Amino acid sequence: AYLKSIIQTIEYFIVENEKSARKNLSMFIGQDFSESRHYAVLDEHTSLESIPELLKPLQTGTTAGILSEAGLPCVADPGSALIALAHKENITVVPHPGPSSLFMALSASGLNGQRFMFDGYIPIEHEQRNKRLKYLEQLSLKERMSIGFIETPYRNQKLFDVIKAILRPETQLCIASGLMTPDEFIATKPIKVWKQTNYSFSKTPAVFILQA
Repeated sequence: AYLKSIIQTIEYFIVENEKSARKNLSMFIGQDFSESRHYAVLDEHTSLESIPELLKPLQTGTTAGILSEAGLPCVADPGSALIALAHKENITVVPHPGPSSLFMALSASGLNGQRFMFDGYIPIEHEQRNKRLKYLEQLSLKERMSIGFIETPYRNQKLFDVIKAILRPETQLCIASGLMTPDEFIATKPIKVWKQTNYSFSKTPAVFILQA
């Protein structure tokens, strides 16, 4: 009820995908509300040069909100450059509660929730990817912290196979996939145990967390 009341005050939505945003708002609030709002797209293809244009309505007093396709806006998601500019222009920024796969995975992992780091997307190129994973494992061991990262869903299986091949047998790995869906899966095991499983991602979004 709280979030619904907040959304109803918003006149201008900055979204990753206008079609799905309209659909979700129509289901959550109502079709009349959805059709009466203004929309602008902010996604991974949005240039930094176009960010000031997105902010213009706010400079005249319009109430705006950022909607993510999945997850928490601006956290491993588009939007941080817009928020940074809003602060620069002295526009008030107010976060509202919503699910974050990163923190949900961490809280369910059993790994270090006091000292943790998120490293975003792992490099795609073979040599860079392997070097980064090894570096993160050593950093986790040295700093005694858990480290989370993600990958595009269709590359999750390949990343998982590489992790099993190159990381230490004792390193703990949490896989949290399909969070808040009927196919949700969360498990934390040493690499040597993961090597004995036949887990398959089936292109499901996932969060990886390691702790050496």
